[in-house]
Amino acid sequence: MKSHLGLAARTLALDLAAGELIAALEAAGIDCLLLKGPAMAHRLYLDAPGCRNYGDIDLLVAPWQFDAAGRVLASLGFEDHLAGVRASEAARLQERLWLRDGAAYLAVDLHRGFHHVADQAAWWELLRRHREVLTVEGQPVAIPDRVGCALIAGLHASKATSLDKALEDLRRALLLFDDGVWRQAADLARSVGAGSAFAAALHRESAGADLAARLGLTITDPVMWFCATSLAHGAGSLSCVLAQGDWVDRARRLRDAAFPSRPLLAGSWPIARRGRGGLAAAHLGRLCVTATRLPRLLLAWHRTCRTLRRCGSAPPRRTLSQLRGIPDGYLHRCLNATQKASGICSDSPEIQP
Repeated sequence: MKSHLGLAARTLALDLAAGELIAALEAAGIDCLLLKGPAMAHRLYLDAPGCRNYGDIDLLVAPWQFDAAGRVLASLGFEDHLAGVRASEAARLQERLWLRDGAAYLAVDLHRGFHHVADQAAWWELLRRHREVLTVEGQPVAIPDRVGCALIAGLHASKATSLDKALEDLRRALLLFDDGVWRQAADLARSVGAGSAFAAALHRESAGADLAARLGLTITDPVMWFCATSLAHGAGSLSCVLAQGDWVDRARRLRDAAFPSRPLLAGSWPIARRGRGGLAAAHLGRLCVTATRLPRLLLAWHRTCRTLRRCGSAPPRRTLSQLRGIPDGYLHRCLNATQKASGICSDSPEIQP
């Protein structure tokens, strides 16, 4: 009971802070959009209020206002958690984490793009067109509409390190939105260079694989397929190294993956912040862990390439929901309740498992 009250209090604090941050950005002439958190809860979890918990605030701004938005956050007492990363690492970052310590601890993910998005300017423009207004604790904020929500749910699940929360969002979105919404979302994903990642992410669920087949979404890029469907630890890092590019770019990506800068390394190895000795120990520990994972990673990569050579594009034999033991029919019951609460499909028959 106490844990639920604590999560509810934390969520309320984040919602209040989001409204204040958005008001501060707007006062500075910076337009922004709330990507996840309350936006996903409003769209996908009406049947289970409070079940879509979140620990940070995800804000999207135009890429040309990204630095200005960072200065606004700094003026409010936030610190750039990734200050000091290499230029090659910073260029690939779609967002930066800003933290404010103390009694009013807050974490803000400031986005200028999203996972696998190649054209950040186009990403901002299309989400600016596909948005609506939601009142969060008395403050009107812009959030993605249904098409934008489907797009974000898909791309968020395309990360190799996607959390159960992202996969739950995708499952619920697959059951809530019709093919027309997903077709628009797929078109938008292609327009920003993330079409393959979006299609691969759908294959993380059997319902998504069926949807991809109906929409004619195919995957020919083995890197995107591997990143979105592999369960092996380190798949994201290996996918980054294997991505297309000239030999100089690939060499930089290999260096950054093998020896990340201190701010990135400290995210998973806090000892890296303890001087040179701590940094050396963190690098050594990480290399040892990578060495133990590499054989399984390479085997998974080999299987991915073999699958695409044989059949071009096919869903994995077992989806993540099957691997994690989600009960049959569980999400259908949840989503039927969501549809009734939202009134989105009040005239439609209930979804059957």
